[in-house]
Amino acid sequence: MGALHPVVSQLRLGSTAVQHEPPNNAQNGVTFNFINTNAFAVTITSIDCSVTAGTGAVATLWSKPGAIAGPPGTINGANGWTAGPSSAPFNGTGVTVNVLSGLSLNVPANSTMGLALNIAGPTLRYVNLPAGVVNVSGGGCTLQTGTGISYGGWPTPAFTPRGFIGCVNFQAAVPCASTPNPGNTTGPSAACTGVAFNVGLQNATTGTGVSYQWQFDNGGGMTNFGTNAATQTVTQSVATSYQCIVTCAGNGSTTSNVLAVGMNSFQNCYCGSQPSSRVMRSIPSQ
Repeated sequence: MGALHPVVSQLRLGSTAVQHEPPNNAQNGVTFNFINTNAFAVTITSIDCSVTAGTGAVATLWSKPGAIAGPPGTINGANGWTAGPSSAPFNGTGVTVNVLSGLSLNVPANSTMGLALNIAGPTLRYVNLPAGVVNVSGGGCTLQTGTGISYGGWPTPAFTPRGFIGCVNFQAAVPCASTPNPGNTTGPSAACTGVAFNVGLQNATTGTGVSYQWQFDNGGGMTNFGTNAATQTVTQSVATSYQCIVTCAGNGSTTSNVLAVGMNSFQNCYCGSQPSSRVMRSIPSQ
């Protein structure tokens, strides 16, 4: 297994612990590139990073094939980004902690993947970088931050250059070896018309050779939609059910349990709280 530890001020690679200068800024997200120069695919399995003190933090790693080479725009499915499974809520401590584990993000041989790490709740701590590009390499892979690559903020990162501080753990990818067990389809119980939300899967299916066929039913039977990914970003205007057929090449397919997403009332979607009292006075003409 490899581990990439980006650093600040001095380029040094930590083997078992993250080594870096103290972070000096924080936001809910940051972008960086992961470059696999091996002749074989690798799988990103976990992420460590520094998170501000607080409770109820939730981490999500978004990915997009190809290198980030300029402002990434809004991080969502409409812009070609794919969300991995979100973490269970955890507490930020102000120091580097594991924020995501059990990932199965495959990066093909001799390719680059743009990554965007989001921490909802307490914020992700990073560092303001000088102009230039920082490459930290190990195990045939490089974690790249710097000008035109590293943007802070969420959901449209714009502060730059902002350097990710943490650790990306990865291993050589191996083929999936058993029938998938995706479990439940995850997502909200209700949605607002036209407001995007994510649907995903309870259990990850690791290894190469895994494919995903998403389906929805809003009254006309299950219909295929979406991309070949473990999560999808969707909108709806009527109550809709979702499921995903997960296939491991040579080992069969399993359909996730259906998620029924109803519609929120108009009041819940568009009406905020109203003031409990008003003070009125006449204003003379100017």
